[in-house]
Amino acid sequence: MYSSTKKNFKRCQIGWNFRDRLACFCIAVYSGLGTHRRFLRLLLPKIIGWWSRDQFVTLKVRINDQLTFFSLREGDLADYLIAGELIRGEEHLLPESPPSRIIDAGANIGAFMIIAARLYPEVPLICYEPSASNFVLLQKNARDNELKVELRCMGVWSKSCDLYFHAQASYNGYMSESKSDFPPIPCELPEGDHETWLKIDAEGAEYEVLPAMFRQNRFPYQISLELHHRNEKGNELVTLSLQNGYSVEGDTASDSDCINLTLRKS
Repeated sequence: MYSSTKKNFKRCQIGWNFRDRLACFCIAVYSGLGTHRRFLRLLLPKIIGWWSRDQFVTLKVRINDQLTFFSLREGDLADYLIAGELIRGEEHLLPESPPSRIIDAGANIGAFMIIAARLYPEVPLICYEPSASNFVLLQKNARDNELKVELRCMGVWSKSCDLYFHAQASYNGYMSESKSDFPPIPCELPEGDHETWLKIDAEGAEYEVLPAMFRQNRFPYQISLELHHRNEKGNELVTLSLQNGYSVEGDTASDSDCINLTLRKS
């Protein structure tokens, strides 16, 4: 307990001032809680809500020694977890050399976008986010920080098409080109070449996107990947990446069904 508190205290120094460091501390603690910490998991979101203004919790943090604003929706636990990853330093490994283009496939509310834009302000950055509600906040976070980025309200796939969500039991589901009662989601295969840094966190679309890019001889020199459904089919994608000249870094020994990997083209 003491060790984790000490780590979170150090992490919260990313906050711009005392107010923001305190908010960052609460978010860092919340994002690291196990499911058995029920009381704190109920209490901390209420405390974080004390920093809310106009239904947003807006953090002022220091990234690359620049004042940076990061807004979260009040009471949105997923937003708090994303902010926790930023504060806890769980961002993707940086490339060994500057990219000529950055693609953020699955930008959500913009945590990676902000880091990448602050570190490489002159590099073109394209962000994909299919969720309309997330896209609104993504736009706000880009606008508040005056970021020169291209935002696309669409998903990524192996080709240009419309996908539809198909609901299953327990609020699960899958995406396909077959029509459903849900509105269509436009998708496309993102651009990318040997000077591109590709970050992809697309809820399983990586199994469509990466093989399609490899078939077209398009090999981003670094891929920051959140690998979903790892236990079901993740090893196949890792093997394919190795066969195409990538080294694989990350916790491949983990038995988690979702892991973060860094693929570097040799």
